[in-house]
Amino acid sequence: MGLIDVHAHLLPSIDHTEVTWESLEDLLSLYRACGFDTVCFTPHLYNPFVVTDIKGIRDAFKKAADMSEHHDLLPVLASEVYVSDEAFIKGLPIAGRYILLEFSTAFAPVNLVEKLDSISSELTPIIAHIERYSWLSADSQLVRLFKDKGYLIQINGKAVKKGGRVLEYLESGVVDLVASDCHGNRDDIIFAAEVISRYSMIQKKMNDLSREIKEVVQCF
Repeated sequence: MGLIDVHAHLLPSIDHTEVTWESLEDLLSLYRACGFDTVCFTPHLYNPFVVTDIKGIRDAFKKAADMSEHHDLLPVLASEVYVSDEAFIKGLPIAGRYILLEFSTAFAPVNLVEKLDSISSELTPIIAHIERYSWLSADSQLVRLFKDKGYLIQINGKAVKKGGRVLEYLESGVVDLVASDCHGNRDDIIFAAEVISRYSMIQKKMNDLSREIKEVVQCF
């Protein structure tokens, strides 16, 4: 069973990715070489610091999906949803079952627990690059609450290269997923694969998720 990347910005000209249609071919080939067989295309939604061409997402994904299939990769359209002070969370879910969420690095959104509770009855939250949030720590009560509720914790492989807080999350055993968060840099994919290979429990969780996503997507 191959690996899944649940977090990557690979649609040219859609958000602040540096990927072009030419470089996408190379990145998709690299995914296969690194052992991935499923890639989630997750453009930013509602991030106040990123301009996203929302209307262009589906057309761009259609072209990227055709390219992915030529590399024997399963393409999945989703989004990375920025959660701030809005009343409801909405975005493109991963296979109708999971939703990738990001927050301000400086402070927690208002009523965060209530917002996550409201969406978790339908979708399982994936907390994107948890190592970035200064208001969270591996042993914090809120992270324990996330785990108790079955939310998935994702870190970026490239963050492990730099060290620091991300290592605390790994050592505590709360990490479920390692992603590339690739915006065009080949090393992001390589680092993600390397980190996954070092942690057998994470690799197992990701293989299980990849199997589940495949079963759902291929039914449609």
